[in-house]
Order: sequence, then C-alpha cells, then structure tokens
Amino acid sequence: MVVDMVTSTHASGGSMTCAECGRAGVEDPCSSCGKSALLAGRYALQQIVGKGPLQTTWLAQDIRLGVRVVVREFPVHWVQSESTVAAFRKEAERLAAAEVDGLVPVLDTFEAGVGRARRLCMVD
Repeated sequence: MVVDMVTSTHASGGSMTCAECGRAGVEDPCSSCGKSALLAGRYALQQIVGKGPLQTTWLAQDIRLGVRVVVREFPVHWVQSESTVAAFRKEAERLAAAEVDGLVPVLDTFEAGVGRARRLCMVD
C-alpha cells in the first residue's frame, strides 16, 4: 500500500523514471519491466530533487492536468502499521483544507504498491 498526496507547481514535462522498476529515461510503458512507468497511472517521475533519511522528493508531471507536481516518497518502514497510514491520510486532509499564503495545496491522495515496494507518497 502506498499513500500519496499530490499538490501542483505548474510547468512542462521531461524524461521519465519508471515508478515500478526505477529505470531512468523510459517511456510508458517501461521498456525495461513492461509495466506502466507512471506512478498511480498519472504521475511521470522526472528527477530526484531531494533525498534524505526520511524521504525522497521527485519532480514529476501530472499527465492528467498537464502540470508539474512534487512527489515525496517515504520509506517502507513508515507504512508498517495502519495507524501510520491513517495519520498520514489525516495530515493530507489537513493540508488540503488549509488556506495559508505560501502553502502549496494538496491535489490528490491515493494508494499504490505492494510488498517490498510499499511506500507512502505525498504529492505537492
């Protein structure tokens, strides 16, 4: 299970990294694994813009809305319990409802991935 939050930053596309196998420079479907390269069938991962012990941050393209988004992926150990997933969802709902100058709004939340590929994602 993956929980993702999506918020917008508007812009254009670029090369894609497969959301399934991680291979860079692919099109959809992925030429390496044969699966859709899009995260949740919607987000084209373009490049890592930040990486730390708690998350990896990607610049991505929302192909449905035609805007750039930021996808923050949290390691698998963050989603080992349903209470962690519930807390993550609640935080997404709070961010989506907030009307604060300078705060990027949340556009979407969703779940994806199974087994060792489980990760939480927040899209801004």
